[in-house]
Amino acid sequence: MPIKQLFIIAILISMITMGKEISQPPSEKTFSSCQTKIHEIKEQINKIQNKKESLSFLGKKYKEVVGEMSNNKVWRYDICSVPGYQFSSEVDQVDLEGLFAKDVKQIIFISFAEDNRTIQSKSLYYLDKNKNIHEMKFIANEIYENTISLNE
Repeated sequence: MPIKQLFIIAILISMITMGKEISQPPSEKTFSSCQTKIHEIKEQINKIQNKKESLSFLGKKYKEVVGEMSNNKVWRYDICSVPGYQFSSEVDQVDLEGLFAKDVKQIIFISFAEDNRTIQSKSLYYLDKNKNIHEMKFIANEIYENTISLNE
């Protein structure tokens, strides 16, 4: 195949590939990489308002558990876990040891109201560079943050 034709094919493939990236709205950004910065994750979780947005950003790889305090439906997402990682709990319990051991990078809970459609709250748990576990709760328009230190 002549070089000119290969060059044209390469340009067309680049245009098609770039077009797909450009046409994807920022609101539909997903966890496509475990390299996503924590501030981006916080911003996106804060924006999630319903199940559709949760599925769009976080995907369908969640475990349905029961809210320990409210006995409601909760989706648990274990983000960027090591192969074979499993945390068995039927309630919305946080695997602090798994976070501390870096078996899982983040744990996200999406908690639903009694109608099982409305998001009641969202929670994010992650380990920082200083080996402190951060808990962020997104309730209504408020964000609450707590630090859990395991290295004392």
